[in-house]
Amino acid sequence: EQRETAVENVKLKQYNEDLSRELENTTQELSLAQEQLTLLQEQASRLHEERE
Repeated sequence: EQRETAVENVKLKQYNEDLSRELENTTQELSLAQEQLTLLQEQASRLHEERE
């Protein structure tokens, strides 16, 4: 019983580490996407001003 609990804890710890890495990667991707969106919005705004 105690051994099973220890094994389960190790598995859960590994799973948490995997999720943490995945979250970090997703956060970086989201940050990059937000930067790209900002650049596109600025570009669209400039194009709109040039047309007026």
